[in-house]
Amino acid sequence: MKDVIRSLLLWKAGPLIWIGAGVLFIIVLISAISNAIFGEEESFSNISGGVAMCTKGNVDETRIEEVLSNAGVFTGKKEVFMNAAEKYGIDPVLLIAIALHETGYGTSHAVKNKNNPGGIMDPSTGKLKVFDSLEDGIDFMAGNLYRVYISQGLVTIQQIGAKYAPIGANNDPTNLNRNWVPVVTKIANELGGLTMNCEVMGTGEFALPTGSMSITSNFGYRSDPFGGGTEFHKGTDFACSRGDAIYAADGGQIVVSVKSGYGGGYGHHVIISHGDKFTLYGHMEHVDVDVGDTVQKGQKIGTCGTTGSSTGYHLHFEVQLGGIYGERVDPMTYFQPAKKEEDE
Repeated sequence: MKDVIRSLLLWKAGPLIWIGAGVLFIIVLISAISNAIFGEEESFSNISGGVAMCTKGNVDETRIEEVLSNAGVFTGKKEVFMNAAEKYGIDPVLLIAIALHETGYGTSHAVKNKNNPGGIMDPSTGKLKVFDSLEDGIDFMAGNLYRVYISQGLVTIQQIGAKYAPIGANNDPTNLNRNWVPVVTKIANELGGLTMNCEVMGTGEFALPTGSMSITSNFGYRSDPFGGGTEFHKGTDFACSRGDAIYAADGGQIVVSVKSGYGGGYGHHVIISHGDKFTLYGHMEHVDVDVGDTVQKGQKIGTCGTTGSSTGYHLHFEVQLGGIYGERVDPMTYFQPAKKEEDE
């Protein structure tokens, strides 16, 4: 009798089980589609070099000499770097910053024993190139930087880093390349800031969407903070604390305003139309604007949060072309590069 009752119960419950499974499948499917449309998972990263300072033509030779005085084999080599940079028409600060990073401030085996200041490989052997002297190594590195990068239009640290130290490269199993851009940027600022190509580093069209230019994750390929491997980060992450004001980078009209519920990986977010482009502000805690509102440049639109796929308080900021959630481009090209305080 018990077996009969059990069979009847299973027969009655069968359709409900299938319906429940179907509903669960639909929820998961909607979530996946929403993430695909609204953006990938975001995380707060502790790796930050901020934004490179840049003052055209203003080389702080005193500061460079101070930094090099504590940089192993580079001590006393300021003029060697300066001459090599002048010979090939490149920024000496950029050259020195890359050399310091590649050699652990002049202490690596490659620079001490092979006079190789830039991790330069010999294509004929597949091994690190050996130079007769450190001067020869610096000269070759400067020429290589010009030929392979600068002359090809790759002039910013981010542009160079994407080729010099690509994230996810087969020869970088521990993903150290993810540190290349922020660390070289930090060193360049330590040296007094870049001195060339300032005009292509940012147009100054946008105002800061947060209170400071503190970058926690740049646009482009990075280590996937959730699933391992690499992912393409579609925007720039700005550091902020819970409740900090988020501002419109430029004037425009609100076309997306997600104040509650599920907003995909972006969480609570806003998109502003500026006519020829759109800006997105993701992971906000509170959204203060509605679709159709007109906002002014610098107007508060909400507060910093960690909604959506995020592991810490920050603002995910995107620039989109061609439509809402359209082609993403590097937001930093729209901001004015920082200058040294005495030059502001």
